[in-house]
Amino acid sequence: MMVDKVQVQKKFGQSAATYDDYAIVQKEMARELLAKIKSTGRCFQTILEIGCGTGFFYRTPCQRIPKSPNYSG
Repeated sequence: MMVDKVQVQKKFGQSAATYDDYAIVQKEMARELLAKIKSTGRCFQTILEIGCGTGFFYRTPCQRIPKSPNYSG
């Protein structure tokens, strides 16, 4: 079965304004990933985010990891 990328983009675009309100699982996974990254004790200068949706997942770790592009302390 082929995925209609235009249809997916259209549907996501229609839902983007409220997506983060319902992305409970995605937010929990972002918190778990952040904890795992911090537990390594390493500082990563590069983070690859695949399938970033509205960008919540990207913002969460990057705001809390020293040396990352959007670190806010």
